Amino acid sequence: PEEQRVFADFAVFAGGATLEAVEAVSGGEGDTSPVEVLEAAAALVDHSLIQQAADRQGQARLRMLETIREFALEQLAARDDAAAVRRRHAAYFLSLAETAAPALTGPEQAMWLDRLEQEHDNLRAALRTGEQDGPNDMLPRLAAALWRSPCRSWSA
Repeated sequence: PEEQRVFADFAVFAGGATLEAVEAVSGGEGDTSPVEVLEAAAALVDHSLIQQAADRQGQARLRMLETIREFALEQLAARDDAAAVRRRHAAYFLSLAETAAPALTGPEQAMWLDRLEQEHDNLRAALRTGEQDGPNDMLPRLAAALWRSPCRSWSA
């Protein structure tokens, strides 16, 4: 059951994710430890449902083939907590963007621009979640944090 939950949760990541992001989104319910999430993710890699590769900074990055992701999205949509998973995903990437924002004009600019470009699809998904969730402060906060980033189109 834990592997099935992490499998469905992983579908919210567009373009893959770091282990830290997977822990934040799948472990965000409070009743799952980071170790359980990592064990489930490792099992999914062993079953070839998720692929692991190194990103441009040499950190582990997990990806899911699009056809498998579509199936996982169906599994997620069938759960009662699908909206909560999408909100945790959006909250994680809002935090990432707000952390990056002040560094976009400093000595770490290149590193943060590269990271934001790598997470472009996840940031767009977070923008869509903010738009769909109705009135809240997440969408303007995320847009404000990203305004300096020269990434491709941010529009959903």
